[in-house]
Amino acid sequence: KTAYEISTRDWSSDVCSSDLESAHSFGDCLFNLPLIKAISLKHGVRPTVAVRAPYRDAFYNVPFINDIMIIDNWWDGINRFESMNYNIIHQLTQNHRFEEYKRTNPEHSLAETALCFGRSLGIEFDHRPMFFPTEDELSKAQAFINNIRKPIIAIEGIARSGQSWIDRHAVGLIIERYHESHSILWLSHEGKPDDHVIDMSPLTRRETICALRYANIFYSAGSGFFCSSMAIVPPHQPKRIVVMWRDETYKYEKHINMCKWHDDIVWTHNHEELVRSWQR
Repeated sequence: KTAYEISTRDWSSDVCSSDLESAHSFGDCLFNLPLIKAISLKHGVRPTVAVRAPYRDAFYNVPFINDIMIIDNWWDGINRFESMNYNIIHQLTQNHRFEEYKRTNPEHSLAETALCFGRSLGIEFDHRPMFFPTEDELSKAQAFINNIRKPIIAIEGIARSGQSWIDRHAVGLIIERYHESHSILWLSHEGKPDDHVIDMSPLTRRETICALRYANIFYSAGSGFFCSSMAIVPPHQPKRIVVMWRDETYKYEKHINMCKWHDDIVWTHNHEELVRSWQR
C-alpha cells in the first residue's frame, strides 16, 4: 500500500506506501503531482491522497491517483494511513523540505523541492507542475470566453500573501492601461473593482484555470494560479505572464527561467517595473 500526505506550506506532511497525504496549497499540490506520479510508477500503484478540503481539486481527474481522503489537520493522513498498515512513508510537504534544502543551499528554489526529494529516493522525472482538466471544465471555460469580443487580460486579484506586492494602485494602473482595448478578467472571488472588469466567480477555480489559455497577458499575484499557468500544456498557456510578487524567499525566478516552462514571463517587483513592462 502507498499513501501520501500533503500539507499547506506552514505545515508538514508525509506519504505512506500506496496512499499519500497532501494538504498543501493548490499550487504546491500541482508541483508535487510529478513526484507523486514518479513514486506511483516506481511502486506500481495508484496512491490515495489525503489532502485538506480547500485544495482537493488539485487532485481531480488525475489518472495515477486512486482516491482522495479529506483531512483537517497536519499528520491526520499519516496517522490514519499508519493505522491502516500502509508501509512506505515519505515527508512531502514543500515548505518542510524547502527549509531543509535551503539550509545547505541558500539559492534553492521551492520549484525544485519535489525534484530534489525525488532524487533522494533515486527517482529522476520531469518536475514541471501538472494539471488535468476535464472536458467539461474546458467546455465551460470556452463557453464563458465565447461571450467576450476583445483581447483578454487576466488579473489574479489582490493577494494576501507576504510575497505579493500587488495593491489597488497597481490594479488601477493595469485597468487604466487596458480597459479600452481589452476585456479584463478578475480571477479572485474577492476584492473585485467596481468598473471595467469581468467577474469570473461563476466559474470554479479549475474552470478559471482553463480560461487562462485565452489570455494575452496574465497578471499573477501569487503562486497558485502561476503554478497552474506553468502546468497548462503549451501552446494553451497565457501568451505572457507578469509576476507581481517578490521572490526573495522562494527563489522561483531563476529556476523557472532556466526550465523554460513558458516563453514570456516578466518578473516585476514594484509599480515602476510594472509600468516599464508595457514597453517590452
